[in-house]
Amino acid sequence: MRVRNIIVDGRAALAVDIPTGLVLPVRYTDSLPRTTDELIAAGPAGLAALEAWLLARDPAVPVDFPDADAVPHAPAVLDPGHILCAGLNYALHVAEGQDGPRDLPAEPVWFSKFTSCLAAHGDSIELLPEAREHDFEAEIVVVIGRTARRISEAEAPDVIWGYTLGNDVSARDLQRRSTQWMIGKNGDGFAPVGPAITTADCVDASRLDIESWRRRPGESQAVRYQRGETAELLFGFARLISDISQMVTLQPGDLIFTGTPSGVIMGRPPGERHWLEEGDEVMIRSAQLGELRNRFR
Repeated sequence: MRVRNIIVDGRAALAVDIPTGLVLPVRYTDSLPRTTDELIAAGPAGLAALEAWLLARDPAVPVDFPDADAVPHAPAVLDPGHILCAGLNYALHVAEGQDGPRDLPAEPVWFSKFTSCLAAHGDSIELLPEAREHDFEAEIVVVIGRTARRISEAEAPDVIWGYTLGNDVSARDLQRRSTQWMIGKNGDGFAPVGPAITTADCVDASRLDIESWRRRPGESQAVRYQRGETAELLFGFARLISDISQMVTLQPGDLIFTGTPSGVIMGRPPGERHWLEEGDEVMIRSAQLGELRNRFR
C-alpha cells in the first residue's frame, strides 16, 4: 500500500494511492486514522482498518479522486520524534568529499535534522541568504513503525513501517564552518520528504534505486546528477537501525535518512560547482517509491 498526506480543506489528510495514478482521500471519521502519523501509530490494526474501509467502500458513492501529481501535499510524516541521518554511506560519495577522498567509515556516521526542516512534495524551499553553496542529496528514507531499543540487525527489518524519499538539502559553506555539520544541514525546509510512504511489504529493499535530477531556470530538460542502489550502501538499513537503536529509542514515525550516492554538486571540480539558484527544481526519483519534487527560491 502507498499512502500520503495531502491538504484537504486547509489541513493534512490521509490519502491512499490507487493504480490509476490518482489518490483516494480518507474522509475524517471516528474509526479511521486521519494522517500517516496516526496510521503508523495505530500499528497493524490501523492498516487493517484502512484496508477494510477500502474493500467496503461503495463504488456507487461519488468521490473526488485528485491527481497524485497535482494535489497539494503535506510532509509524508508530519511530526516525527527523530529525524536521524546517516552520512558518508556510499563509497563513491565518500571519495568525492570537498576536501578530497577520505577513508571509508568503520562505523555509521550520524547527524540529525530538526522537525523545522520538514517540507512536503511540491513545496518551495528558501535558499539561506547567509549561504552561497546550497546543494542537494537524494536519499531513501526509512519510516519506523514501532518502538525499538537496543535491537539486533536480525530484528531491525521488523520495525520498518515503510520507505519514502528525502532530500538532505545542505549549505556546504555553513557545513564546513566546523567539524560539526549541524548548521549547514538544518535550514528551514532542508528535509523535504515524500511524496508518499510505500509500506515495507510492497518494497524490495535489496533492489531500491535512488536518483537526483535538476532543472535550472530556462532549461527544458532536467539533468541527472546522482544514481545509486541499496546494494552500494556501506551500512544497510538493518545495520543502521540496529546501530542507532543502541543509543536512541526509536518511535513510530521516526525518519532515518540512509545516505546519498555520489554526484552531488560539492563532488564536482571547483569550476563546475554550480550551486543551487533561485528557480532551480530538484527531483528525487526511485522506481519503487515515486518522485519527490521541490523548487528553490
